Amino acid sequence: MSRKNSAGSSLTDLIGVMPRVDLVGGCVPLWSFPELGAESFRAGEMVCLSGSTGNRIGLTKPGTDASGYGIVGFAADNALGSTSSVRGVFVASPSVIFVGNVGHSSVSASAQTAALDNGQLFGLTSLSGRTYVDKAKAGNYSTAMVRVVGLYEQDTVPSFYGRAYFQVLQPSCQLQNSAVLNTSAPTAMAL
Repeated sequence: MSRKNSAGSSLTDLIGVMPRVDLVGGCVPLWSFPELGAESFRAGEMVCLSGSTGNRIGLTKPGTDASGYGIVGFAADNALGSTSSVRGVFVASPSVIFVGNVGHSSVSASAQTAALDNGQLFGLTSLSGRTYVDKAKAGNYSTAMVRVVGLYEQDTVPSFYGRAYFQVLQPSCQLQNSAVLNTSAPTAMAL
């Protein structure tokens, strides 16, 4: 069932997050990872790496709010629900610009783009297999995961569930924050 807002848009208008460009040039990184288990993530949904089943590391979807968890990126493929399957992920990095919907996890009437969104920090939330930039998590550094860098040129402003370009903030990029600093060695180095 679709929940309509005053502009006639619905939650079914949410698209999956897609990469737009890598600022350092070349192709947007697309890496393959095994699924952790009976997963249900969809293409365009945020995913993270976890090792909670035995010692196996694989893709899983974080909780609705991934702040404090970090993400490896956004699924390029739907999950198959099997530990033997390998799925593609568009890797989260501050150098990659992604495009996705803007939403609001508390007040659907506030789920719209605004010119003042540019440069603002927001969180990410998943709903019904779709991840969106959550304006309910604005200005809160404990839940901020992305910075909006522009609004989708084909959407009018304001636009309910409109699309925005965003960068994932470094602390939320799981692969970039996995280095361990060994300070006991005479010459400390990242492992």
